[in-house]
Amino acid sequence: MTVDLRSLPPWERARIKQARFEAGCTSVSRYLAVMLVTAFFVAITAAPIAQALTDLGLYQRIVTAFSLGDTDVAESGPPPSILTRLFTSNRSLLAAIHTIDDLLANRSLVAQVIRPPVQQLMTAWLGAGTEQVELGLEGWLFYSPDLNHVIGPGFLAPEQLGRRASSGDTLAAAPQPDPRVALVDLRGQLARRGIALVIMPTPVKPTMHPERFASRSPPRSVVSNASYAAFIDELQQDGLLIFDVTAELAKDKSHGAGPMFLATDTHWRPETVERIAERLAGFLKTAVPLPARPAAGYSATSVDLSNRGDTAQLLSFSENQPLYPPEPVTIRRITTGDGTAWRPDPRADVLLLGDSFTNVYSVQTMGWGEAAGLAEQLGFVLQRPIDRLSRNANGAFASRELLSAELRRGRDRLAEKRVVIYQFAARELSYGNWKLIDLTLDRSGPRATFMRVTAGARIDVQGTISAIGDVPPPGSVPYRDHVVAVHLTNIEVESDAVPSSGTEALVYLRSIENNELTVAASYQPGERVKLRLEPWANVTGKLGGLNRSEVDDPAVQLAEPWWGVSREDRP
Repeated sequence: MTVDLRSLPPWERARIKQARFEAGCTSVSRYLAVMLVTAFFVAITAAPIAQALTDLGLYQRIVTAFSLGDTDVAESGPPPSILTRLFTSNRSLLAAIHTIDDLLANRSLVAQVIRPPVQQLMTAWLGAGTEQVELGLEGWLFYSPDLNHVIGPGFLAPEQLGRRASSGDTLAAAPQPDPRVALVDLRGQLARRGIALVIMPTPVKPTMHPERFASRSPPRSVVSNASYAAFIDELQQDGLLIFDVTAELAKDKSHGAGPMFLATDTHWRPETVERIAERLAGFLKTAVPLPARPAAGYSATSVDLSNRGDTAQLLSFSENQPLYPPEPVTIRRITTGDGTAWRPDPRADVLLLGDSFTNVYSVQTMGWGEAAGLAEQLGFVLQRPIDRLSRNANGAFASRELLSAELRRGRDRLAEKRVVIYQFAARELSYGNWKLIDLTLDRSGPRATFMRVTAGARIDVQGTISAIGDVPPPGSVPYRDHVVAVHLTNIEVESDAVPSSGTEALVYLRSIENNELTVAASYQPGERVKLRLEPWANVTGKLGGLNRSEVDDPAVQLAEPWWGVSREDRP
């Protein structure tokens, strides 16, 4: 609409003309212009200059990522087509960009020096969490994916399954989103060997303690995902054995039980683990009677300790922050008849497949002690040995992959088993990849070009990184440590002890330690590295349960793994 200025009063015409003049002609003094330009220039250059002066190694690693981003490791066979090379180069470039983004986000001066105090002030004054952590009531913290699972769409809703099934991109394939398919398949594979399967979905913290997040929640309420009840009913109707931890803990809460989860951690309290182990033992005695055997002679000792929970660590505060101090607990540590710490027994007739809920009081690097987790407590209650294969994160497939790898390497971890218990965090129902995994025993072994792992071997080698698993950015998952798999090729043995004439190996390396990236996290395909190797079996008791990413090559996964440590002093 056009306004005729001549129709307006004189004072109104003058006001509009002045506004148009000021909007179209802003005058800035030379002194102010110089100050603004200088401030802008300092703002955009101060961070990279400070980074170069304090840690030039970050830029060296960025250059390495770019220079290796389009490196293709030579493979046997006919040369790839132009289209194949184009897609491969595109994936390599995208992977390099992701690597650089992670380095800047987690290793830069701003991230290490400025972010912790700023985040601490924002949390203390504004009640602000992070992308991964939501602040609850009375000092409680919640992992955002847990909340999203509980209040989000039903994981069995057709539109949700369809959306996830088509969610792949250039770097990652779409997941198999339906847990029912994987669980029925697992039940069938085990049944063919005469082994029973018990499914043990484990609730996340918002399910059991919504009142610690929303003040309007009734004190004794329990909140599950919209599809959870239908999921349990359908599996039970199909004849699967379900030990429903949510239902068990809901009974306790209805009778006024105290906190079942840690306030600043994603996991359950040790006394909750002990109660669930007792009820799981009772469930097994009814649903899957086990043959009688002499008591194992396990004993229990109370141990007091404290630790700052994983969600508190995800806030990236400074080390001695007072807002979320270490949380005290008392664990029940299980020992054998000779006083040594409990260990899984591969010859046991009960196998527990689990994730971090199984590991939280078993893997010492998680900070909550050892020999006091779910497998230990179940063995103590039953007074019989328990076998365990567990790994932090990716409960939808990680422990099944561990079992598959054992079988493909010729170690029959299902021999003499009567029952397999499959424990996984309920959030996996919404976010997990429920891919089908083959559990066929294979005694053919890896190809002859792989170095043979021998007990007691410790060797220095040089090799080329042919492939490496994905390393998550520190702080993106509630685990402070990570192990990455590497396919090492063109190996040259530098030490005297030569275990075999093989020229390639599967090597596990620590990529994150206490939420800090290690040298191995910067490795790229095509890079030549120096490592000291020893059998993975030497450290699996301490590190086997950590969050781990594998290389995506079944032939490499078949090899017996080594444990590697870098021999390079890299920035």
